Amino acid sequence: MSTSTHLNTIHRGSRLLAPLCLLAAIAWPLVEGAWMMRTPAADLFHAFSMQPSASGTVSLKLWQRLLLATLGVVPALAASGGLWGLYRCFRLFAAGDFFSVRTIRWLRRCAGWTFCSVALSLVAHPLVGVVLTANFPGGEHEAVFAFGSENFRTLLIAGTVWVISGAMAEAGRLAEENAGFV
Repeated sequence: MSTSTHLNTIHRGSRLLAPLCLLAAIAWPLVEGAWMMRTPAADLFHAFSMQPSASGTVSLKLWQRLLLATLGVVPALAASGGLWGLYRCFRLFAAGDFFSVRTIRWLRRCAGWTFCSVALSLVAHPLVGVVLTANFPGGEHEAVFAFGSENFRTLLIAGTVWVISGAMAEAGRLAEENAGFV
C-alpha cells in the first residue's frame, strides 16, 4: 500500500470515527441514567448479580432510582470525557495532524478519562448493591465488589496509551529542543 493510499485510509477512517465518538460521548451518560431509572427492579438485581429480597419484594423507591442513576452516570461521564478526547484526536488525524502537542494531549486525556471511568465504576458497583438492598430487612443488605477481565483489560489498555502518549510528548519536546539548536 502506497503512502498516499495509507494516509487517505487514515483520513477517511478518522472522518468516520470522529462523529461516532462524539455521538457515543453524548449518548452514553443519557442511556446509562435512563437505564437505571427505567429498568425493572428485578432486572437490575440480575444485571448486578444480586438476588432480590427473601421476602420477594423488588420495588425501588424514587430516591433509590435517582441514586442509582447518579451512580451509573458518573462513570459514564468519565467515559464520555475519554470519548471526547478520542473525538478530538480523530478530528486532528483527519486534518493530517498526527504528532502535534495538541494531538498527543487529547490522546493522553482519552487514556486518563478512560482509566478514571473504570476506577469510578469499580467504586460505584458496590454502592449500587447497597442502594438496591436498602429496603431489605436487616441481614440481607449487600455490597458486591466485582473486578473482571474486562476491567483489567480496559485499565491495562488505558494505562498503556497513557504511557505511550507520554513517550510521544517527550519525543516531541526533544525534537523541538533539537530543532532550536540548529
